[in-house]
This record gives sequence, structure tokens and C-alpha cells, in this order.
Amino acid sequence: MKVKLRTIIFILLFTVINTGFSQNFFKNPESVVFDKSGDRYLVSNKGNGNIISVQKDGKQSVFNSDQSSIRGLTIVDNVLYAACNMGVAGFNLKTGKRLFVIDIKEKKFLNDITSDAEGNLYVSDTGGNRIYKIDPEKRNYKMFTENIKGPNGLLFDEDKNRLLACLWGANGSIMSIDMNTGKASLILKTKFSGLDGLAKDRRGRIYLSSWGSGTVYRFSSNFKIPPEKISKGHNGPADIFFNKDENVLAVPNFKANMVDFIKVKE
Repeated sequence: MKVKLRTIIFILLFTVINTGFSQNFFKNPESVVFDKSGDRYLVSNKGNGNIISVQKDGKQSVFNSDQSSIRGLTIVDNVLYAACNMGVAGFNLKTGKRLFVIDIKEKKFLNDITSDAEGNLYVSDTGGNRIYKIDPEKRNYKMFTENIKGPNGLLFDEDKNRLLACLWGANGSIMSIDMNTGKASLILKTKFSGLDGLAKDRRGRIYLSSWGSGTVYRFSSNFKIPPEKISKGHNGPADIFFNKDENVLAVPNFKANMVDFIKVKE
């Protein structure tokens, strides 16, 4: 992997990787996923609706440009799913072709998206204070959780069989949602504002991004210890992603039109 170190405020556990882009296609990058089959990262642009492919050597290209605005991304099998203005769109992971759109008629502002072990999708509606559950095979949906104020980042925690959600706003909360009933319960209320993204490493630790502080925090899996400040100096850190195979934390900087790839040392 060709890398160049970039100066940024960071904790000694990490090296921040600058992939040295010759051309920058990012426009308000919102979400990042890693495509194992293509050995690349895929990044969504809320600013212009494009999805950008980023190779290991830093080369960027447009994966798809069919949308006007796009937010959360998740991969299930050979399909890339994206939360966008139209609903939830599915793309062929190899060709980038848009396959379908699942319209959620009640939607206000669809934001993040994740999937469970069975391939069901969950998408947060920050404006509608709801989380929807989607069956991508049948292409239908139902309300999974409602009356949860400002749900933003989502993470399916398979180890504990729960859906985690972080809430936007001042003193944002982290919620745990029962996978069977959809009942939400409070894990903790933080002192951070603008909670946006959630991720998990291979040791079960949970990462949380905050726009208010421009920082990514790390919690233990049970949230029992104070969080560590893992990486700071970000400008609108959005839907973070943890590549467990390579121990890399990807942080899209929404306001700076760039993505930080941070190598995590165990």
C-alpha cells in the first residue's frame, strides 16, 4: 500500500495515512465502506451524490453518479446499499450500476444504514425520528423504532445482538435497540455534540465521531470506562468505518472534502 504520512493531531497509537490524491473527487464525503472484492474503499458524497472509489494507492474514480445526494453506505454480498434522497438504492458492486431504489414514503431525512447477520437493512431517519427495517430481497420495509430523537449513526453489534444508534444534537446519546422488539434503551448520555458515526474494531471496542469536538472517541464494548480520544483535528467527522482486516479507521471529513485513513496499532 503506497502511503505518505500527513501531519495531523493524533494519538501515538496511530499513524495517519495520506493517500496523496492527484485529483480529489470528494464533495462533502459522508460515509465510507471497504469493498473486499475490489480491494478498495467506497466513499459517498452528500454534496453531489457521487460515490467515489479509492484504491490502495490513493487513485480516485467515480463509482456511480446517478444520485443528487447520498449519505450512509453498507455492503451486503455483491450489492452496495446507500441511503439517499430517493430512499435506499442498491448498486452492483462490480459495475457500479444502480439496480433499484426502495422508496420509503414516510422519509424525512434518511441518514445512515447498516445490516444485520441475516442481511436485513436498517436506515436512520434523522428528520423523522425513526429507524426503518428493510428486507432487500422483497424490497419492502417497516418501521423498526420510532420516537427516538435525531437518530444518526447506526451499527449492528453482532456480538451482543443489538443495534447501536448515536443521536444528533447537544449532549448526544448512544442507544441500544433490541433486535426482536425494536425497543430502544439508553446506554449513556455523552457530553459531546453532533454525534455522527459508529464503528467497531476486532477487539469489540466502539468508535464514535463528534462534529462538535472534531474528534473520534473509543469506548470499551460495555461502555463502562471513560472514552479515549483516538483522533482529533477533524472537520465534520461523519460516518466512520473500521476495516478490521487491516486495522484501519476511515474518517470522512465532511467539511474539508477529504478522508483520513488511520492505521490502528493494537
